Amino acid sequence: MNTCLRNEKGAALLLTLFIIVFVGIVGASLINTTLYGQKNTVTSVAEQDEFYKLETGLDFMLHEMATFSIEDGILMYDDGVNAPYPVEDENGNPQKIVKRGPYYYIETGQPLNVTYEIDNQEVEVSVSYEHEVIGEETEYTYKVIAQFPNSKFERSLDMIVRVPVKSELIEIPPPPPGHVGPQKPPKFPGNNGDLIIYTDKHNIHRDDWKSISVKRNSTFQSFIDYYELDTSKATTVWNGVPKPSNNSVRYYSLIKASGNEVGIAIQPGHLTYAKNVEISGCGSSGSVTIHGVLIAENIDIGGNCKYILSGGIIAKDFTQRSNATTLEVDPNGGFDEDGGADGYEPPPREIPTIKDSDYNWGLNTHFEITNMETNRK
Repeated sequence: MNTCLRNEKGAALLLTLFIIVFVGIVGASLINTTLYGQKNTVTSVAEQDEFYKLETGLDFMLHEMATFSIEDGILMYDDGVNAPYPVEDENGNPQKIVKRGPYYYIETGQPLNVTYEIDNQEVEVSVSYEHEVIGEETEYTYKVIAQFPNSKFERSLDMIVRVPVKSELIEIPPPPPGHVGPQKPPKFPGNNGDLIIYTDKHNIHRDDWKSISVKRNSTFQSFIDYYELDTSKATTVWNGVPKPSNNSVRYYSLIKASGNEVGIAIQPGHLTYAKNVEISGCGSSGSVTIHGVLIAENIDIGGNCKYILSGGIIAKDFTQRSNATTLEVDPNGGFDEDGGADGYEPPPREIPTIKDSDYNWGLNTHFEITNMETNRK
């Protein structure tokens, strides 16, 4: 009997010890699991915080690249003959080139490694790239990486930027024969309403001639260039005898007249160039009529002569010698703002119109993010 009781007590003791040990093991396991879970939760929150800060660093760099803008270079004309020369803006200043966007951020040598401070932590952002020319476009492939110093992971993105191949040179046709110096966009060197223009010297006797004559600070050559005249063609002499012509532009080395039956007439819609004009008289029945444009290096007129002016005159040196010279002026005559006069219009220009995209580079940029990922180191 006693032996049986001792056996039952021993079994109960072993069972109790087993239960205690089992509960201890389970309790320790639960405590360890709880502590590990808490640790993981803390780690997860910390990594999530890092993730958002790295994402912010990428956003900062992308914004800096996308909004980048810098004035870099001058837009130039290239006529294939003269050295390139500046395109002028509406104020007459050299037209600056403005480069914008992520492509020109790289192309102009901006920083590729930048550190941003985000919530009192430094985020290092680096940019690497490759580029190639594809047809008429340049393509840049970027990789942008954001990371903390000594961090276990990094956030990165890949993107592609394509822009048209640009040049600071605007190609224009070569200058016309006889042209000296660079071509410029057409701008008449005189003023609207001018009747007689001289660029260097003048000697005018009559007040009615003085009142319609004006000195312009432009050079005589600037007028030659504006009308695209080939002065090498000025080889013949016009002696004052009426000489009709179907050519809208005529060239003479000398226009000379003296005596009766002088009939010099520049018809409407015509331009006449002469190296020298020497008229000492027209007689009682002669006259000089200028409907279109007369351009001459030296004009020397005098004597008894009747002048009828409804076009315009341009001279380097202008002399009107005699008080006997009479003048009739068309109140609607003179040059217009483009240098035309009484039906004559300057030749059309082939210099192209400057577009906004010619000097605002980066307006037609193609920008695409192709991949974003988080990598553990």
